Amino acid sequence: MQALEIKIHNFRSIHDATIRLESLSLIAGANNAGKSNVIDAIRVFYGDLKWDESRDAPKVACSDVESWIEIEFMPTSDELDQLKAEYRSTENTFRVRNYISTGQGIKAKPGYYAYENGELSENLFYGAKNVGSGKIGQIVYIPAVSKIDENTKLSGPSALRDLVATVLNKVVAESSAYQDLTKAFGRFEGSIKKHTSDDGQSLELLENEVTDELASWDTSFTLGVQNIQPEEILKTLIKPQLVDLTHGGEVDQSQFGAGFQGSSQMRV
Repeated sequence: MQALEIKIHNFRSIHDATIRLESLSLIAGANNAGKSNVIDAIRVFYGDLKWDESRDAPKVACSDVESWIEIEFMPTSDELDQLKAEYRSTENTFRVRNYISTGQGIKAKPGYYAYENGELSENLFYGAKNVGSGKIGQIVYIPAVSKIDENTKLSGPSALRDLVATVLNKVVAESSAYQDLTKAFGRFEGSIKKHTSDDGQSLELLENEVTDELASWDTSFTLGVQNIQPEEILKTLIKPQLVDLTHGGEVDQSQFGAGFQGSSQMRV
């Protein structure tokens, strides 16, 4: 699923803005031009940042009291098949608007609304829970001031981990190589448990010895060898590297300053 267009209405310094997106979109401008406000508006749409009336409401008088962020999405063919027909546009896209502030006397309640047959629906979007769970686009936000290893480590929470996990989970689900790996682990379990060391030790023997001790409890003991999961692949088998294209070889990430990760702050 790809985000195609973002509309922002009455959020901080932005009264009305429409931004068309490409596969890679850059926001450039002078200090205090509103770049961070655009990013934070999208974060509010996804629930990554909570609306704060004192911080996020416009300080300059507006034409109305509504505040909302709307995104148009292009789903894949599989995602389109799962989408309610009324939500689909003639271009096979769909739009979702998050009303974050409605004020007094406004009919719509805060929440996610989609367009039905080209008109903004008065009913809450049936896939609202999917927005926060990453099924309808996903946001990974990298603060401008931070250490690069905080954003690139795979052993714990990081922006890079979120990005790689999103791609890896999709790849694994369709990978014949991963299916072969699953079968290989099954063969490995049968072989490794029967293998006997030079001093006569084996996992199968250990299982039998423990089971004998538990016989009076009508209980048996086994050692299962689990197939490696995408989480373990991500945490222990994948290593992010920065390679110096001029001199060759890996470069210590700590040599880069905050500007390195600041060059790409968000992915939608």
